[in-house]
Amino acid sequence: MQNIEWDDFSTYEWICFTSSFTVKYFWESLKPEQWHIVREKKYMAIGSATAKTLLEYSGIEAFVPTVFTADGMVKQWLSQYGEKATKILLPKSDIAQSNIELQLKNAGHTVISVTLYKNKMPTQNKIAIRKKIVEGIDIIIVTSPSIWLRFWEVFVTVETAKTPKIYAIGPVTQKAVQSVGMDAKIPAVGH
Repeated sequence: MQNIEWDDFSTYEWICFTSSFTVKYFWESLKPEQWHIVREKKYMAIGSATAKTLLEYSGIEAFVPTVFTADGMVKQWLSQYGEKATKILLPKSDIAQSNIELQLKNAGHTVISVTLYKNKMPTQNKIAIRKKIVEGIDIIIVTSPSIWLRFWEVFVTVETAKTPKIYAIGPVTQKAVQSVGMDAKIPAVGH
């Protein structure tokens, strides 16, 4: 969707990934001659799954907070690395929330967000989800607000006699579920 200004890329000190998809689209958009530039950067990942994807794509380890939420990541990163103002690249989807960007900017950092992809569900996935809903789902585990949004778009088109139990990973995802009038619990174990 949006090209990163590679000429200015050397000015970024950190790159912040909020999902495995942003890692995927970011690394797949790079040209081989750009790899050496991005390998010199520091990385933060919102959770262990995102960090694992970064490691698989690049061999690079990232700062990962102990609390896998946007607020948890920003708070912990600021306490460990945020003393001096720095420039941070924030790749994202077209529907990503802006709370990380706002919090980092409010703490005195320069954050440049770049929309890398449109968050949409392929037709074959909609068909598969619709089939599972018709067959009956007992539990849904939702890992992000965007995943909830895509699931909800299909769910509301299917008549079902039973509403599944919904578990949301993190409070932001829980709020996304609750915003459409559904109830979601946050699992007691880490994610």
